Amino acid sequence: LDSAVALDIGAHIGYHTLKLSEKTGPAGKVFAFEPNPTNKERLDQNLDINPDIKKVVSTIPFALSDMEGEAKFCFSRNIEEGFSSGSHLVDMETPLADNDFNQLGFEEKNVKLTTLDIFISKEAVDINQIKFVKIDVEGAETAVLKGAKNLIENGQARFVIEIHSILNMYNVFDIFKSNHYSVEILKTEDDGRLIVGCKK
Repeated sequence: LDSAVALDIGAHIGYHTLKLSEKTGPAGKVFAFEPNPTNKERLDQNLDINPDIKKVVSTIPFALSDMEGEAKFCFSRNIEEGFSSGSHLVDMETPLADNDFNQLGFEEKNVKLTTLDIFISKEAVDINQIKFVKIDVEGAETAVLKGAKNLIENGQARFVIEIHSILNMYNVFDIFKSNHYSVEILKTEDDGRLIVGCKK
């Protein structure tokens, strides 16, 4: 990944963002997308104490989907016990129903949406330099990929995706297979989630 562009979609507090920035090096770039305001605050704090890494990372407070606009976002401020990793767009294929999240103390707010293709175009990112994409968006996997049509068709990037439902599993496999990617299951979680790798 040296000197490449990497995308961390659903960056949480930056575990993968920090590692990706090490891999891309000082000549590379990492875009970290995190709409949960508490997670993004902690992510920015983690970057502040790593000034060399901070130079190559841009944190983006938008949620990615298949359209521009706004949407309701269900989120937790509870970082220490890990609940904030379950933050998600409302009405997505999450492991739990929205009322289950409400019982766990999650809140709702409106967040801005954009698509990956629109973001790449507006930010003038060289699509050929995007070599790695991590997606962990708690049920919005299909929507994110539908909004990344140009990037997927370009074929330069490898994807690692956490899949949160059977419906998303079928959709993700279909999107990549129809674009002539190989899809490999990297890990199966006890709760049924899959982590897959996709490359041309």
